[in-house]
Parts: sequence; structure tokens; C-alpha cells
Amino acid sequence: SLIVLHSNNSLALEQENIDLCLQYPVDGVILSLTIETENLDHLDPLLKSEVPIVLYDRILPSQLVSTLTIDDQGAAFQAVNLLIEKGHKRIIGLFGDENLYISKERLKGFHKAMEAHQLPAEQEWIINAKPFSDISKQL
Repeated sequence: SLIVLHSNNSLALEQENIDLCLQYPVDGVILSLTIETENLDHLDPLLKSEVPIVLYDRILPSQLVSTLTIDDQGAAFQAVNLLIEKGHKRIIGLFGDENLYISKERLKGFHKAMEAHQLPAEQEWIINAKPFSDISKQL
């Protein structure tokens, strides 16, 4: 059996979903954290119950749970590098919430690529949106 629970990016709903997982005999939990999640304390009941947890996409680095991600920093570096190789110099970086681990990693890759080509990364060219629908307002 598979149970799919959605948090709608709400930490309160994420916590309710964790409670539901404790009520049912789940063999494991695969979780993409909400944008509100700042620590993994709410996972303690699952960890104490020895339910395996895998975080994917939006993660917080931890020794307590497994994670599945791409190399966000490397992917951003490659994307910016490709634009530069095609002759583009004034590149805007559009990122999600600046507090998210994936956004921080992608920003690092953006900066590394710009620095590798000795191009400026003007602060006004870095846009963090929370949520992504806010990007159009910032442009």
C-alpha cells in the first residue's frame, strides 16, 4: 500500500502528516520538506519509532535521515556556464526562498560560474522569491 499526503507547504500540515504516519503501520516515509521547515525536530517521533525517512528535493542536511537530491550547485553552475558560452554576460539568477537549502546551493553555483568567467553578479540580478509566484512582482 502507498499513502500520499500533501502539506501544501504548511509546516502544521507536515506535522499532522507525520502524526498520521505514526497511526498507520508505515514501513517508511519519503518527504519533501515545506518552505516553512527550519529543523527536523518534528521528525523525532518517526525516528524514535525507527521508521526510515528519506528527504528529497527540499532537504536540511542531517546525519539522522537519508537524502536524495541532485547536485544543485553543480546544476546551477552548468546552466550559467552554458549561457556564458553562448555569449550571454548579464545573467539574472531566479531562486526560491533564500532560506531553502536548494536555493542556497543553486546561488553558490551561480556565483561560482560568474566568478569563473570573471563576470559581475550584481546583487540586483539575484532574485529570491517566496513563493515562486512572487517572481513576477520582483521583475
